[in-house]
Amino acid sequence: MHKLFFHTLSLKVLFFFGFLFFLFSCAQKPPTYFPETGRDALYQRALDLRSNLRVLSIALQPGFEDLAALAYFRLGRGANAMSAYLTNGEAGESDVQSEYPSYLAAVRREEAARAMGLLGSDVRFLNLPDITAASDSAQVRELWPSDTLNLRLGRLISNFKPDLILVARDWQLGNQSLRWQIFRSEVMAAVKSVAAAKIAEFFIVADTYHAWPTPRVVIDEGEGQGVPVTINERHPRWKKSYAELGAEAARAYTSLAVQRKRWSQNRAPSYLMAYPQRSTDPSQIDAGLPLPVSGRLRNLEIQVEYLTAATLDGNTDKALPRVVTIMDSVDSYLGRQFELTPAERRTLLGWKSGLENLRCTLLGVEVDYTVTDTLLTERQLTYVFVNKVQGIKGEGTTEIFFAGLDQGWVVNEDLQHRLPLQIGEEYRLLTPQPVTYNFPVGQHPFQPTTVGRAIPLLVIHRASSKEQSFVHRNTINLSFAPKFVAEVLTPIVRMAPNERVVIRLMNISRDGVADTIEVADSLAQSFRHPFRLSSKGATKLDTLPITWQGNPDDGTYVIPVVIDGVPIAKFAARKFRAEVEGAKRVGLVTGIKNSPAAEALRRLNLKFVLAEPGNGLVQQTEALDVLIIDRRALTLQPEIAEKRQALDQFVNRGGHLIVLAQDAAAWNAKPLWEDMTLTASSLLAANMPVQSDASHVLLAKPNFIAPEDWNEWLFWRGYNQISGSALTAATVPVRTMPDGLPLIVTATVGNGKRTYVDLALHPQLMNIHAGAFRLLANLISY
Repeated sequence: MHKLFFHTLSLKVLFFFGFLFFLFSCAQKPPTYFPETGRDALYQRALDLRSNLRVLSIALQPGFEDLAALAYFRLGRGANAMSAYLTNGEAGESDVQSEYPSYLAAVRREEAARAMGLLGSDVRFLNLPDITAASDSAQVRELWPSDTLNLRLGRLISNFKPDLILVARDWQLGNQSLRWQIFRSEVMAAVKSVAAAKIAEFFIVADTYHAWPTPRVVIDEGEGQGVPVTINERHPRWKKSYAELGAEAARAYTSLAVQRKRWSQNRAPSYLMAYPQRSTDPSQIDAGLPLPVSGRLRNLEIQVEYLTAATLDGNTDKALPRVVTIMDSVDSYLGRQFELTPAERRTLLGWKSGLENLRCTLLGVEVDYTVTDTLLTERQLTYVFVNKVQGIKGEGTTEIFFAGLDQGWVVNEDLQHRLPLQIGEEYRLLTPQPVTYNFPVGQHPFQPTTVGRAIPLLVIHRASSKEQSFVHRNTINLSFAPKFVAEVLTPIVRMAPNERVVIRLMNISRDGVADTIEVADSLAQSFRHPFRLSSKGATKLDTLPITWQGNPDDGTYVIPVVIDGVPIAKFAARKFRAEVEGAKRVGLVTGIKNSPAAEALRRLNLKFVLAEPGNGLVQQTEALDVLIIDRRALTLQPEIAEKRQALDQFVNRGGHLIVLAQDAAAWNAKPLWEDMTLTASSLLAANMPVQSDASHVLLAKPNFIAPEDWNEWLFWRGYNQISGSALTAATVPVRTMPDGLPLIVTATVGNGKRTYVDLALHPQLMNIHAGAFRLLANLISY
């Protein structure tokens, strides 16, 4: 039951509104490095046209991609770049605040889209479940079936048709992790499968067989093992290296800022050629790419090269006539589709798009537009206003075209999606019924491969001269939600005193709504709270203090939240015994907001203080019996390590120092327990069996830790292998089976105790797992 509720209920982080702000924001303007007009725009668009290179990055999750390399390929080579992610990283950890998995996934997807947006590139998400630890490959295969992986990877590669595929390393767990080994092999299998399918689909043109060009695959196998990308070269116009441009894009990963910095210390991507085993220059992974065009397109390629060379040199006097001449030739070839090979079609379509972009820049075309609402429901209007179009020269007709709309969409009460352009006039887009919801993210699991629904917005101008005609493209990103959103932000609570349920109400419709909301159940009651949401987008955050009714058996209960007696949301309440012995005075040193440890202490009905690792730590701990160093606190607040003496004094005078699992690198640099070493491990799966010393007081008092308390853990059992001579003088009440790796280490020091807990308690405490609560209560009572 624990896993069921944790994954299927509305999983949200408390008071999280960043994602909501992202959804409401209007269509984003082009990134700084990709202006539409001016000399910088001419340079980039000429480079794009000349390149016709496609680069696909594939990573296990957002944040693992090589942003410096992608900056080089996009800005330095003019490549069409895309970054794809196998998972959304929902089982990871944030450097900012505690997040439920579905919201962490939303954050990581948004951050990836922002990072790649700065580099003028697109993103795709394959939406496989995130795997943090696995004891054998069967566990990985269970969540990542080979046929599913091959289908999604194959579809990605077939659709994008890359010349070069970059396979990113596993920055978190290393390339020896089971997940990365399987990921690597499946990428290779998908590439070979696509290549074999394309070879089978040969084309006969001019009595010659033409197969689809095989993409080159390079894999980041680790420092010093392969060929780096030339990221230290400086961009000729922006005067920054590609490494610096990649670092700017990386700032979008706020939730990974500390982790990414630690991953990259003294390490850099280094690529090995994986497929096919050949290259014109083994010192450059992109040497000879893209492959030469066919003989009949060579003359057209020479014209493109001449045009782009002149434009890159700043000579644009005759550029527009040349653009039109080449476009006419491209259209002529595309008019004979069945005579073209797939590679020729891709090349010609790339030239057509690049030539149109270059023509818009040469004409100085810019379109300023406004979208009134980007979070919509079914059968709802949003209004698009084109405020200004620059670059229109001479007479002609101008139209607006909402491309790619499915059946059921209506524009200005008409099924036609192409209309005359009227500056300042409203264009009414009516959504169809039904629509696929993707907000709130916890209630609607991720299925789309993109962030939001992209609607191409084209402004088409037909002048008397082809040189003054253009097609300008923008994209509107839309998201969809029910008309009324009732979102429980505390989806799982404990049946204990002083519990509360936090709920967010949001009106997506344009009709006002006013009513009362409450919990009215045989097991739980709250006061009736009135609310009024008068307009679209109006939001109310409410807290419902819960009074528990009756005396139900231990277990998990689903309790509705009702409006006027009608259930509109639900939360899970878990009842179990978990008590702290004695009136313990507890302090917590943490590095994140909304720490699961802090919430668990509150749910254990403990009054605790948040201690700061500053100069006053000694004074802060004088009144404490127990001091808890939270998970990853040494990484997020490294100054804690400088307070080792103060912590030792606290223990020697009778305090109990509890250190929850730390990152191995931060711990080993300055450990809080002498002669204890941590080694990060990806093998400590959540279902790994444990051997516990039932006679040890930590597992017996005041709460007995039963075998079932180790069942249904999420994501991890633990994080590190613990070693060192410190273990000889310590007690190890909990170990893994059959390897006997320590999971809890404790020792008496002076008048006090020191305990290191490597168990993955945070995910279990967020899930209100009875066994984790009992264990934490015992640690505090010890």
